Amino acid sequence: MKYTLVLFALIFTSSVLLNAQTKTQKKIEVGLDVKLTNSSSIYNSNSEEQVKDTLFYEDKEKDKIIPYPYTTDMSQQSYILNFACHDLFSDNFGAYLNIKFPFVNTSIEEKFSYDSLDFSRRYTKNKDSYFCLSGAEVEMCLVKFDLDLVSFNFFTNIFVPFYKYKENSDSTNEIINNKKIELGRNFESSYGANINLNLKSIKLGLTGVYENRTGDFTDKIITNFHFGFSNVDKTELYLDLDYATSLGEYKPEYKISQWRSLLWEKYFDVGVGFNIFFTDYLFTEIAYKIRLWGENTIVKNTVNINLKYLFNL
Repeated sequence: MKYTLVLFALIFTSSVLLNAQTKTQKKIEVGLDVKLTNSSSIYNSNSEEQVKDTLFYEDKEKDKIIPYPYTTDMSQQSYILNFACHDLFSDNFGAYLNIKFPFVNTSIEEKFSYDSLDFSRRYTKNKDSYFCLSGAEVEMCLVKFDLDLVSFNFFTNIFVPFYKYKENSDSTNEIINNKKIELGRNFESSYGANINLNLKSIKLGLTGVYENRTGDFTDKIITNFHFGFSNVDKTELYLDLDYATSLGEYKPEYKISQWRSLLWEKYFDVGVGFNIFFTDYLFTEIAYKIRLWGENTIVKNTVNINLKYLFNL
């Protein structure tokens, strides 16, 4: 953490000196990013989709073990407030500073797949819900260069948790059978770079991010390929491909549970979206993303609605 703080201090000092030479008009952005996520299954450590789990009950009178399969449904709504300043110090340095406050509401319910007397009836096995301000996130674009056909930027990110991760125990069974939502996070920092190729109505983008995660969490590498198309000014229809992999080998204590934070995972997501500037100051985006493959991760789909208002300072 101390190295990240030193990096920010150096960036700020250098930027103030640079700003004395280059004056730009700053643009302020206020936004709301809404993410609606649903999940009813998981990918286990063998990349197999698992829809049901099973509770085994011992019937001593009949001297046999009776299986009771059940499903786990998760619904999560994230409301992320964004406050950003673009062209913070100069055109190419400190291109933007973005502060985010994610409010997250999560509900999980387990239901038995059937009742022995009525197959259409499904009893609730367990359920829980949790609402919180999960933390504060600071993102800064450090260096940005725009050419006619190519643009490049280098950025960094810090996440400070308010809803903190509950440390892992030595009991794998305790993790799996924990029926209270424990989806907290630890302090995180990330570093990434993005390059875009602009060809008239086509935009190609490649982004790579390294996430440095503390505590029980393993570090993660995330890559994104972006293909955008636009034949109308200030609009874009796009396709996103995301691949993420946690570093290190899978361990039994990393076994997935929808009820707890994921410590180790791999996944491949595909998303489509559309964005438009209604005016020079009003922006909106609608997107849908689905997880097509994974290892020790949740199978989920997410609808994303993003609204931004920009004005000059």
